[in-house]
Amino acid sequence: MINEKSVPDDFFQDYLALMEKLEDPLYGRDRCWWCTIHQAGLVKKEIDRLERYWQEHGGEDGKKEHDELLGEPYASDFRRDDAMRQVEWRVYNELGGASDRTCEVVNYFRCPYGDEWRQLQLNGYDVKCLWHHIEWYDRHWTPDISSAPTPDEMKWYHFNEPQIIDVTNFDDIIRAIEDGRLDRIIDEHTRYMKETDREIWAL
Repeated sequence: MINEKSVPDDFFQDYLALMEKLEDPLYGRDRCWWCTIHQAGLVKKEIDRLERYWQEHGGEDGKKEHDELLGEPYASDFRRDDAMRQVEWRVYNELGGASDRTCEVVNYFRCPYGDEWRQLQLNGYDVKCLWHHIEWYDRHWTPDISSAPTPDEMKWYHFNEPQIIDVTNFDDIIRAIEDGRLDRIIDEHTRYMKETDREIWAL
């Protein structure tokens, strides 16, 4: 039922109305998906999980040993993923307005932030779309060490072109929003989605 295209629209709308009337907790949880606090929480849990892992496996020395074992370019790719995860969390927390807040309820019928849930969802949607653009850019401007695009998709890849933004630097992303560099990425991604008939989250 979360796929609205699977049933007639009038049936789907009636179903949503019923879930609202019943204040169904599963529906309430699904409605929280776009909330910027929820999105920030998902990323932070992964950051915290990895921090606990390294605390239990030698800390910084353990990371260094791990990098040496991996060797280049895998170690650099590993560090890049870590840095991007920190930036993603800051996007939700600072740009999206999560502001270090948490939520264990995850049910918009019982939202602990009252009527602010509407704005939190709008903010979450906006910054989630922003992050999808950034992820798409990273995929199409930075070569992947484990896979390569097919020949018919090469028109969308820019491996030999200068980088537009530094995806591991939150401040550079803010500057890119302000100086228009991000608009170039969004324009290219929008054209890609239109010509390939892919959704914004599809890399």
